[in-house]
Amino acid sequence: MLHPKLQRVIRLNYYHLLSYGLMATTLRFPRPNTIKIKRQVSHGYLLYSVVIIGILLIEIPLMIPSNIFDGYMKSSFLLQKSFIVTLGLRVLTILGNYFTVWRYRKDIINFYMDFFRIWSTHREMVIRLVGLKSVKRLQLYLGKLLWRNLCVIYGGGFCSFIVQYQLLSNVTEESFTLLLARFSHIILFIVAKIGIYLTLSLLNHQFDIVQLSLKALSKQQTIPKAKDLHNISRMQRDSFNLAQRLFRIYDIANATVFLNMFAASVNIYYHAVQFSNKSIKSTGWGLAFGNALIIFNVWNSAILMNMLDRVITSCNDIGQLLRLFTELKLTHEFKMELELFANRLKCQRLVYKICGCVKLDKSACLSYIGSVLCYVIIMMQFDLREKTQRIERHNYLSHLDRRH
Repeated sequence: MLHPKLQRVIRLNYYHLLSYGLMATTLRFPRPNTIKIKRQVSHGYLLYSVVIIGILLIEIPLMIPSNIFDGYMKSSFLLQKSFIVTLGLRVLTILGNYFTVWRYRKDIINFYMDFFRIWSTHREMVIRLVGLKSVKRLQLYLGKLLWRNLCVIYGGGFCSFIVQYQLLSNVTEESFTLLLARFSHIILFIVAKIGIYLTLSLLNHQFDIVQLSLKALSKQQTIPKAKDLHNISRMQRDSFNLAQRLFRIYDIANATVFLNMFAASVNIYYHAVQFSNKSIKSTGWGLAFGNALIIFNVWNSAILMNMLDRVITSCNDIGQLLRLFTELKLTHEFKMELELFANRLKCQRLVYKICGCVKLDKSACLSYIGSVLCYVIIMMQFDLREKTQRIERHNYLSHLDRRH
């Protein structure tokens, strides 16, 4: 049972992942509001994913133009190095995502199977407590968030494509092939982030349903039943385990995506500095799309961090809702179940750390933006030093010519 708008956006995200071979298995939509998962993936689809990764890796050399040091990067050592680092991180992103899908294929299938099993098990209880309209309203909200995320991601990708087209000194067959290769990698990066958004939305759905169920149970006119609280506790426990499994499975893939996002942000802002000081020539349209690219980049980073923080917060704040039952008339059995639920929540705190090192939450978004700006300032200082040395060298050679 899914809201039609949520199912449509899930289906669209699914086709994105399917087209790039990033699905562990295939889905079926037999009826308007149902989704079925195949436990086994076809050998043809596995072969298709191998072909896709082969094409993406073959495109890497095509993305390096023969005149790489003769274009707009000729006078900037940092632009040349950042281009090489960006290519290396793209290779790392490709390998990280496809390694995750191939290595943890059974775990990913079991994750989606368990998600739908948990929802189907507790669906009748949730509808009885919360009401069908409230569930549909939540699903409609999540569907709108996914649609908005798609628009922001594709807006940033389109602006990136236009800016890279503007940076071409002359449009030739080689440069057009290079641009198409870069565009295919931009789409891969978009699809990888779509997968992150989709899985985070599923977890967000589960924890929000738990919160709505607890609020509805506390507002009942009759004495709340211990069995309902027990079922809600089970749903929260299973959802918490799903979140931990998801973070563990996609740890490497997410780490490569975040690294790519960081490098891309530094590269975008440094190019913006070069455009502003006229080191790179551009037209009015190029500046307009460049400014739009900066806005979409910041917006996209904030959306991703906010979605991740929302999942973690909605999970960890469930314990606060148990205070709603303190002033109610409760049975002894309900009090015992409530105490067990509260004790377990004290020991279960959802935390996500990339490779066990960097903790990701809302404050990490500000640290992320601050680190990007710090790296851009450092690159600007190196660039200024390089230009100063170039001017001093030119003046010194001119002075020697005049003496001779």
